Order: sequence, then structure tokens, then C-alpha cells
Amino acid sequence: MTKLHALRYGLLTGLMFLFISGTFAQSKRPNILLIITDDQGYGDLGLHGNPDVRTPNIDAWAQQSVQLKQFYVSPVCAPTRAALMSGQYSMRTGVYDTHNGGSLMSSEVRTLPEALQSGGYRTGLFGKWHLGDTYPYRPQDQGFEEVLTHGAGGIGQPGDHIENFKRWKTTSYWDAMLQHNGVWEPSEGYCAEVFADAALEFMTQESDQPFFTYLAFNTPHEPLLAPESYLTHYDSLTQPETSWMKPQDYETAQKVYAMVENIDDQLGKLLAGLKQSGQLENTLVIFMSDNGPWRGRYNANLRGGKGSVYEGGVKVPCIMALGDRFDGISELDVPLAHYDLMPTLLDLAKVDEPDGLDGKSFARLLKGKKSKTDFEDRSMFYQFQRGGLSPYYNTAIRKGDFKLIGTGPYDASNEQFLLYNLAQDPREKTNLQDSLPEVVDSLRKELDGWFEDIQTHALASPLPIVVGTANENPVMLSRNDMRGLGGRTWLSENAGGFWDVEVAEAGAYEITVTFLAPIQKRMVNLRIGGRKWGIKNTEADQASFTFPKVILPKGRSLLECWTEHRDENGMNVTTPFYVEVKYQQAAASR
Repeated sequence: MTKLHALRYGLLTGLMFLFISGTFAQSKRPNILLIITDDQGYGDLGLHGNPDVRTPNIDAWAQQSVQLKQFYVSPVCAPTRAALMSGQYSMRTGVYDTHNGGSLMSSEVRTLPEALQSGGYRTGLFGKWHLGDTYPYRPQDQGFEEVLTHGAGGIGQPGDHIENFKRWKTTSYWDAMLQHNGVWEPSEGYCAEVFADAALEFMTQESDQPFFTYLAFNTPHEPLLAPESYLTHYDSLTQPETSWMKPQDYETAQKVYAMVENIDDQLGKLLAGLKQSGQLENTLVIFMSDNGPWRGRYNANLRGGKGSVYEGGVKVPCIMALGDRFDGISELDVPLAHYDLMPTLLDLAKVDEPDGLDGKSFARLLKGKKSKTDFEDRSMFYQFQRGGLSPYYNTAIRKGDFKLIGTGPYDASNEQFLLYNLAQDPREKTNLQDSLPEVVDSLRKELDGWFEDIQTHALASPLPIVVGTANENPVMLSRNDMRGLGGRTWLSENAGGFWDVEVAEAGAYEITVTFLAPIQKRMVNLRIGGRKWGIKNTEADQASFTFPKVILPKGRSLLECWTEHRDENGMNVTTPFYVEVKYQQAAASR
């Protein structure tokens, strides 16, 4: 039993009581359980022809559900999650990257949980958020009333709790520090099981309200850490004669498949728990992934993987079920996307959708009542570049069966585009650019119009980190939200960069800087706007340093912090793991 949920797990007794009392009688509006996995590709299911992975629960459940045969997401995770939560292309919400300050979703967005909450739903997030760890971007600021999450984009990444980071590639997925409604607390057990147990407890609470549960597994994302009991199932992958994979892929696939099988067991547990509580028939269950697979392994013969706009990077599993209410519909074989889920879920929940959504409801398709041409003939866009939105590299438009992919710079010629007919060539092997120039011209014009629209209507400037409010004090500035990294990695102690900070209240602030390792008798520098402070370290083993009274004016400025030293390679800069900014008192009036 986790310490984090010490009061929660009289689960079986509670379920039996609620079942007997009849609290969970079917209602007209469904409960919603949205499950999303992290870096699980289209081919990481037995259902999709993978000969090695073991997913019996998902495979069997899918046969009784609706399979979305052409379901698309963004090439990487934070943009996918922003589109899910907003019903829009992620760039409209401020999200364009996974770090470097590009994963903050604007608080101006009317989110899916906010809309459902206004319609009387209980809302809970369990697992990965990755759309901002500070006010006003946190899940509890964006419509979730119950939150159990890690920091940044994964357990142990920069931006997560420092104790998790120290165990990142070894044991971080067990007994992790997690944030429960904004407070860091220790957990016990393997992370995917902790999140699934917490989600099930939330869904089986006694309540007259329907629930929206967002269960966002951080697995099978790296680091590839799985329970040993699952790893042993894939020992045969180390033998070349038993696998079609390249030798360097064996160990990766073994660990990924073990993590996927663990997820499969969690789904089985969730379905059993909902059935026992009497809620399964009235719960819309959705299972999907956030992007294609990272590293080489079976991907159902699709080209590309995570980060790519080829099919292997953006086409993912998506399976839906709602008791017997989708009878007669076993699959939807039309192009659908992550931004369509919000209007669809709101439609099924009988909650009004916000204006300005890019997606549209396919609820009537699930009931066999609407022409598929409404979806087959529309244009869909995909894009990903580190650092922002820029034509045309790694950008694509799909319309009907045709897909146009940009591979060049902003002034690319038509010869730098690739054109595929997905109906005839799902593996994207035959470039039709030379033989169908009129299709290239037409799709490129639409792509240009989309770029113009996105750049006009997306947020005009990067979103800042807000400090000095009663909503969150102190505020932790992490490497996940650090900007200006350039080509440097956020994992590096020499990352450099700065934080874009909005000071809500002028006054005195206490600023504490923490490095991963002790700073050996060097100057610790702090610069905000045009002013600079320094602390001379005289200790050999000190890693945290406090600037006790820094007077900050109201408004926006850049905050930088670093130490530097020379060696035989020249000047080296060391970046802190995080910076804590604590508002102390208002500025004296004059």
C-alpha cells in the first residue's frame, strides 16, 4: 500500500458496499475514462500484428469495442496532450515543444476538464500532465479537482523532483516522489500501478456525479524500467533467430514490451473494478497513445517514429467502448484526430463545447448516424520542430487519401515536398510529387493558409512563469521550462538558458538556487533584468544557496542563474537543477 494513498485502499470493501447500496445506477450521461500511454507505437499491440508483445486484455477488449483505424496525434507528447485538453491544434494554446519553455498551455484555454466540470462532472488526473508545473498552468488550475502527477515530461526528468532525477535510469519508477494536489509526497510501488490504483479509487468513490478520469501513464517512455516479472517474458527477444529486429533493438524491445504488458494488466484491473462497482456499462473507456515509438521496433510496417510526421510518428492506437451503446459499430475507418476527442466527449456528455475548436464531434459516427465524408474530405495538419513553428521542415497535410510532407526550409521549392497516396501506399514509399504537381500545388496552398492562420491566432508571445501570487508560493523554476537552450540538452549540467518570469507583485523575494552537486568554492550568479547578484561559496560541499532579499519590480523579466570556472577547455558554465522563488513582502509604498 502506498503511503500516498494510505487512506484509500479499503478498495474491495468499499466497492462491495457501493455496489450493494446501488449508488452507481446507470445515468444518461456517461462516466469517462481516458487512458493515454507514453511513446507506445501503433505496432506495440498484439492486436496490430506484433508477434512478440503480450497484450491479452487490450486485444480481447478491443474486439468488443470500436477501433479507430485511422487515428492521428502530434509527433511528440506535450503537443498531443494540449490538443486533447483543448480540442485545438496545440500551437494555438502556446504548446509547441516538450521542453525549452514550449510545453506551457495557456490558462486562457477552455479545457476539456473545465468544460466537463461546469457540466457537473468530477475530474481527476492520474499520471503525466506535461503542460506546465507552475501556476496558472498546473492541472489543478486547468480543471482537475483531484491530481496525482509527476513533474515535467516524466518521472526523473529535469523538472521533476530532484530525488527522482537522482534515480532516473535505475529505480526512479519505483517509490517515486509524486505531487498529490500540489504537495510532494512519497509513493510506494511501480509508477503505472500507483497511477492506475489511484484512478480506480477515484472512479469508485461514492458520488452522485459522473466522473472524468484522465489516466496518463508515463510508460513505456524512457527510462526503460519494468518489473522483473514482466521482463522475463521477453528473454527470447535476445535470440536473433526468434526475432526480425536488429541486434541493437533487442534490449529496447524487451523492456518496452514488458512495460506495455504491465499497462495491459492495469487495463484489466480497471475494467474489472468498474464492472464490480456496477459502472462499466455507463463508462466510456478510451485507450490511446500520444505518438509513435521511440527507437527501432515493430511498428506495423509504418514509416517513421516519434518526432516524425510520417505515419509511424503520428498514427496511434485508439479504442473506445461504452457498454452496449455502440452496438453494430466495430470500427471507424476514417481519419480522426486527438483534437476531435474533446468535442466528441462533450457531445456524449451533453455539455456545450467552447467556440473555436479545430476538432469536431464524431459521436454520431459511433451511432452510425452521420456520413463519413464529413471527415474524409477535411484537411489535417501535422508539424514538429524543436523551438517553434516554422515552414516547412517536418510538416505535413493530409486531405482524403493524399498526404504532402515538407522536407525543406521556409522557402522550399515544390521539389522538396513528398506526396503519397495513403490508400495505395500506407508505408509511404512511392513519392508522387513529379506525377501529380497539381495536387502538390493545391495541398501546399492549404498548408500555407494553415501556417498563416496558426501564426495569426496562436498566442503572440511565449508564456511566462508567474511568481508572487497566493496561488503558489514558492514557485520552482525547473530546467523543463528554461528557455534559450539552443542546441544544448536540458539534461546537461552546462545547459545554460534563462527563465521568462512574470512578477505579479513587486516586493522582496527570497531566491534559493539548488545544484545537483556541490559547487566547489565558486561564485553563484543571479541576474534578473539588468541587475546582478552574487554569492561567493566558501564551502566545499554546498549545493544550495539563498539570496535572502531580492527586490523585484512588477512585470516581466528574464531570470538567469549560473556558476562558471575555467579549465583546459576554456570557460565552463554550470546550470542549477532548479531555482525556488519565494515572495516575502510587498514593496514599501512611497
